Formats: sequence, structure tokens, C-alpha cells
Amino acid sequence: MTNLPLPVIGGAGGIVYVPTMLPTGYTTDQTVFADNYSAQIQVAKPLFLGFRLANALKIRELNLQLARQKLVDQEQAIKASVILNYYNLLLLQENIRLSQKLSESLKKRYNFMVENYKAGLVSDYDVLKVEVQYKNTLPSIQRLKTTYNTAQEQFSQLVGFDATPVGNLLDATNMTLSQTNAEELLKKVLSNNVNLMQIRVSRAIQEYTYKIQMADRLPTVNSFFTVKYDYRLEKSGENERKWIPAWTIGISVSVPIDEWLPFSKNSAALEETRRSQEKTDIALQTLQDQLELQVRSLLAQVSDQMQAMEVQVLNMRQAQRGLDMANDRYQKGYISSLEVTDAETSYSQAQVNYLQTIYDYVSSVLKLKQLLYEL
Repeated sequence: MTNLPLPVIGGAGGIVYVPTMLPTGYTTDQTVFADNYSAQIQVAKPLFLGFRLANALKIRELNLQLARQKLVDQEQAIKASVILNYYNLLLLQENIRLSQKLSESLKKRYNFMVENYKAGLVSDYDVLKVEVQYKNTLPSIQRLKTTYNTAQEQFSQLVGFDATPVGNLLDATNMTLSQTNAEELLKKVLSNNVNLMQIRVSRAIQEYTYKIQMADRLPTVNSFFTVKYDYRLEKSGENERKWIPAWTIGISVSVPIDEWLPFSKNSAALEETRRSQEKTDIALQTLQDQLELQVRSLLAQVSDQMQAMEVQVLNMRQAQRGLDMANDRYQKGYISSLEVTDAETSYSQAQVNYLQTIYDYVSSVLKLKQLLYEL
């Protein structure tokens, strides 16, 4: 086809080019439609993404810090468990020793009363009373031994090998706190407690998450470099197509619009994060109040148990003095052997109460030391 110039009749006149078929063999310099091909490679580098990567990195750092603190907390818990179980075994050993000692003494007194009964010196009631006191100690000793064996197996499993504690429960009274000021203790506990730290980390993560969500509303800036090859005619009038190279370098800026709408998905996510922050703040304050109450309660218990140990020492000295007086009066014939038995039982019970008070003191101190990370 070719364009044939024809004059316009009428009006302003002029020339109009009308496409016209040519016979075979003729050529034309007019462009025609053809299949075109293109190949393109683009390299892009983000320049600004609204601080998404920086905030995501801070979240990972917080999680790592929390994991380390959990490891330290677990170590403190294991140490506290080992120490408490160790002193529990020593307490059981002492209780068994005292119970056996009292049982042996009551057995001797029972045999003595039987001989006196045969001699007509005491009544059968006196013999029965001593017998009941003696035989009541046997089940107690058996229970203590069973409890000790179970506790020893648990202790061996805890430390990882067969272990029999060797020591004196009285040494536990040397365990003291590095400081007893309630405000200083509370300050240290609140800074170290792993549960508090976990809530604080969750609160910080929520803050960074909020910033990441807000980044969806900020413009993003990207740089790019593009190399492109087009398979086409390079110039008008050419008959053969070829690959034509081209390159582009530039910076693109994208500004979101939908994310700023009040009913958008991003707006809902931001509102949800704000509500989660408020909930976390309440949980943090609640746990702080609970820890403060726990610390003050443990300090009060430690103080009470220290005073109780002093009182139990006096009770034990009083019971020992009463036993000495009962033995002396019995030898002089002023009292019966039953009163000596009662005095001996009272002295044994006073010893047991003293040892139990020491164990309670150790338990309270260990809980505070665990909270302070001082084990």
C-alpha cells in the first residue's frame, strides 16, 4: 500500500493522503505493525522503609535479652531447690535421731516399769501409760524414715548422682541476707524479676510493633537501575529489526493513601495494638504490687523466724532444765517415773520445734535470695 495525495474539493481545499494498493513488486517506506520482543533486568535498593528493619532488629534484641534472663532465673531456681532439699534432708535426719533417742529412752523406762509392776511398786495403769508413749513413737519413726528415703531419692535425681547430705542443720543459721532494707530489696527485686522483665519486653515489643504498623503510613523511597533490550526497528524506514539497548536510573517514592483511612486494616491494627499496650500496663502494675507484697511478707517472716529461733532456744533450755530437775526429784523419790517421761518428751519436742524453726527461716531466706539473684 502507498499513500496517494488527492486534492480536497470544496471547503478550504488542501491535500488528503489516501492509502492505495500497489501492484506486486513495488515497495514503500511506510512503517507497519509487527511482533516486537523485549528483555529487561532491574536492580532495586530500598532507601527508606519507615524504619521497619530497625524496629524489627530491636524486637529481636529484646527477645535475646529476655532469653538470657530466663536462663539466669532458671539457674537461681535450681540452686534454691538444691539448697532447700539439702536442708530438708538434714532436718529429717535430726528428727529421726531425736525420735529414736526418745523411743529408746521410753523403751528402757517401759521395761523398768514392767519390773516395778512385777515387784508391786507401780500400778498397771502406770505401765500401760509408758507403753502407749513408747509404742506411739514407732510409727512416727517409720514415717520419718520413709519420708527421708523418698526425699533422698528426689535429691539424688535433682543433683544427678546418689548423694547423702553430710552436715549440721544448725549451720543454716549462718545464712543471711546481704541487705535487709525493704526499699532497697524491693528495688533490686523489681529490676531483676524475670516475670516483670517478660512483661516489660512484651510492652517494648508492642511499642516497636506500633512503630512498624505506623511505617505503613509513611512514604517509601527506592532507588533503581534498569537495563532493557527491545527487538524493534531502530529507525523509521528500516526493513530489519534488531535488539536495541536502553538503560534507566532513578528514585521512586510511594505514598500510601488507603492506610490513612479510619476504616482501613492498618487503622484497626493500630487500635488493637494500643489496647494491648493498655492491658500490658495493667498487668505490669499488678505484678509489681504482688512482688512488693511478697517481699515485705518474706522480710516479716524472716524477722519473725529469727525471733522464734531465740524463743525456741529458751524453750529448749527450759525443757532441758525441767528434765534435769525431774531426774533429780525422781532419784530422791519425790515424783514418779511418769513425770520424768513427760519431761523427756517435752524436751524432745522442744528440740524438734527449734529445728523446724531453723528450716522455716532457711526457706524464707532462700526465697528472698532467689528473688535477689544472690544464690
